[in-house]
Amino acid sequence: MLKSGDSNPLVGYHGKGILNDSSCLSHFRRPVADSPDSAGAQDVGSLTDSAEPPLVYSARLLCHCFLLNGEGLRPDRDVRVSIKSLALACLSHIVRWYPQCLARTLFIGETGK
Repeated sequence: MLKSGDSNPLVGYHGKGILNDSSCLSHFRRPVADSPDSAGAQDVGSLTDSAEPPLVYSARLLCHCFLLNGEGLRPDRDVRVSIKSLALACLSHIVRWYPQCLARTLFIGETGK
């Protein structure tokens, strides 16, 4: 148990908690399109989408929350490298089980570039 003055291992850079990133947790509270984080928020889908397997949503969510920011890779000051490594390990398992997810775009309705 942490006592006052002890550092919390779940706190990332600049005192921001790993689990307090509103751009990531907003997916679990409301649709991404309604997220106040940015005016042009995109839709990564939903776990219950019948059009695609849940693994595709999981891959999109991992990439959006921990790896990609819409313009490229998320900088290390925003997401810890260890968290990025865990996200990549999860993605490698997803690709092993469902390799077709590599052909999907990050956001629903987005055309491949």
